[in-house]
Amino acid sequence: MSGSAEILAAFRELSNAKQIDRAELHALLQDGIHAALAKKHGPNVQADISIDEGKGEIRIVLLKTVVEKVEDPSREISLEEARYEDAAFQAGDIMEEPVEFSPEAIRTEKIKVLRAISLPNDKAAYAVRGQYDQGWLAGERAVAYRAEDGISGDSKTETYAAVRLGIETRRWAGVPFYMRTGKRLPRRVTEIGVLFKKAPHLPFSRTDTEELGHNQLVIRVQPDEGVTLKFGSKVPGTSMEVRDVAMDFLYGEAFTEASPEAYERLILDVLIGDATLFPRNDEVEASWRVIDPLEQFWDGQQPHLYRAGEWGPMEADEMLARDGRTWRRP
Repeated sequence: MSGSAEILAAFRELSNAKQIDRAELHALLQDGIHAALAKKHGPNVQADISIDEGKGEIRIVLLKTVVEKVEDPSREISLEEARYEDAAFQAGDIMEEPVEFSPEAIRTEKIKVLRAISLPNDKAAYAVRGQYDQGWLAGERAVAYRAEDGISGDSKTETYAAVRLGIETRRWAGVPFYMRTGKRLPRRVTEIGVLFKKAPHLPFSRTDTEELGHNQLVIRVQPDEGVTLKFGSKVPGTSMEVRDVAMDFLYGEAFTEASPEAYERLILDVLIGDATLFPRNDEVEASWRVIDPLEQFWDGQQPHLYRAGEWGPMEADEMLARDGRTWRRP
């Protein structure tokens, strides 16, 4: 944080804040992010699936939000960068409705979310980092991180991180946010999954709903940008059996127009002066205020090992098990 603050201070002396566009948020450059903002704050969606106390029931039945972030295993980025992207991406997803759809209004709401983030009191139980060991990935043998070229045999560098966060606002207080990111995982995927509480009472027998899980709203950022809504439906037939079904919206199939590449959109936004997806100085500093305490807690500790091709160390599964939950499979 201190080093970042010095860099930001130097930029302030050399240029106006409106002249700086930061391009480090790889996932946020996807065209699907603008689509997600439109879904969240658009007039047609607001009354149906937005989380709004006055207009719908979703807030009432909300159980937890699981934010799962998986980095591309072939992309060499640091976990510090990945965790910074997580914090910024989460802020964009759960911010309140801006007064207008303008860059400054949206960035202001994101700042409010970042400043409301709370870290777990028991970091040993709810903040996990890992490092991949040898294993199998996409049918090929993968070496351990410490066996990679140029990596020390006793390196403590993490390649995986998972943490439970809270958002201390009236709307989100008490809702846990689970975030994870890693390398050498089974798939490259960036998703946000909202899991809803089951109804307190179902007028069916237990056997009728054995295969019925939680209702879910899944926002897919990459690949296959889109939205999936999972809910219970009766199975055709004479007996009463309810099981999970899914409605899918695929961004690439619903429109004939091709989405621009991430950095194609970024360069265009710079040219036209649209700073919606670019963080301001105070947003960067607020993100690092979330990350720094985790870095200090993990300093000097050995990361937990997990096999390449798996979804992380078993300690990450135990983290959710303490709350009676499991990770959603992307």
